[in-house]
Amino acid sequence: MNRFILFSVFLFLTSYGYSQQVGIFTDTRDNKTYKTIAIEKSIWMAENLAYKTDNGCRAYEDILSNGEKYGYLYSYEAAQNVCPDGWRLPTKDDFDILLKTIGRRGRQAFDSLVISKSFGFSALFSGVFFSDYEFYGIHVTTMFWSSSSANDKEAWAMGIDYINTVTIGKGRKDFGYSVRCVLDK
Repeated sequence: MNRFILFSVFLFLTSYGYSQQVGIFTDTRDNKTYKTIAIEKSIWMAENLAYKTDNGCRAYEDILSNGEKYGYLYSYEAAQNVCPDGWRLPTKDDFDILLKTIGRRGRQAFDSLVISKSFGFSALFSGVFFSDYEFYGIHVTTMFWSSSSANDKEAWAMGIDYINTVTIGKGRKDFGYSVRCVLDK
């Protein structure tokens, strides 16, 4: 009987597209491990990527411990090739699905992506860097690159900020944002 109840709860949660932690992934390039969650038909890293590349990535204020805690901030160009083998940068559509899965935007999406431990996305305010290498917003904002280019100078990104908003908008390709990689099931 208990197995039936647990299976029913599992079917209920997955039928509504709810996420759940599905495990741990180890990046063989540097042996760093990442928590992962299932969202719809994809597995997402539940932590910001913290793989150091030779070009196009910076730790916030160039402090190594910030890179370890919050992940690195990548230029759009660097973000295109930074995910481990088999993983990819999410598309704008992936971000739309993510927000549709939690059924909301704005304050409720903020609660699910940042505050709620039950959803598992665990967004941190990792800040951004601008093209002139000025850092901004640690503990205030975070932006995540998508692979979807908007035009020559901009690409789509998902942003979360301290005033409890979650948006999908355009970001300049020479800015540095966080990365969450996706694995298709």
